Amino acid sequence: MNVKALEENFCPFFVEIRNTPKGLFKSTGAKEGMVDVLKCTIIDGDFTISMINDGNHTNENFPVFQYLREITGALLIYSAKGLTNLNHIFPNLRIIGGQTLILNYALVIYQNDDFRFLGLDKLTIIRNGGVRITDNPKLCFARSINWESILIGKIRDVIIDSSGSSAVFTDDAQEIQSCNDENGCKVNNQEKCHSFNGNLSCWNSTTCQSCT
Repeated sequence: MNVKALEENFCPFFVEIRNTPKGLFKSTGAKEGMVDVLKCTIIDGDFTISMINDGNHTNENFPVFQYLREITGALLIYSAKGLTNLNHIFPNLRIIGGQTLILNYALVIYQNDDFRFLGLDKLTIIRNGGVRITDNPKLCFARSINWESILIGKIRDVIIDSSGSSAVFTDDAQEIQSCNDENGCKVNNQEKCHSFNGNLSCWNSTTCQSCT
């Protein structure tokens, strides 16, 4: 990433992607289009992806916020069919501020039928609010993350169900994918990874939750 890309670009509005992967909604009065929003490094508000009911979409249909490193409000992913993880959308997201919360939660991932893993590999801080990840039937590895190392505020509630922990399902990239998240991930330099309940904390089968 070049020097110009690292310049701060503060965007004082919430962002919502709704109905389609390109369906952008912003705060009333915000004039920026998708091209401008994609350049944000900080979004001062909530970020929501919701109500995408056409399952024919893939991750590649969603926009890439490659410079975004902080959302000051809450992050909500709700009923987004076709979306399997957030790595494509948020490759560099490091901070969720939690200045506004959804029932005391700063990160909510709820009822996403195609979600396979979180993909928030760079996330290191949730300043305020907890984590709620439920009703994602194919989701793996969410319970292996050491959320206590990420949550730094007074509200530290974590609710993660096990709906996907024993799932076996067909995947376009792999004929059959089994959610064996209890086996951890295969990585080099395990000493640089967080652990939880005696096992490595993993975002997916090849990426651990880094301590650095």
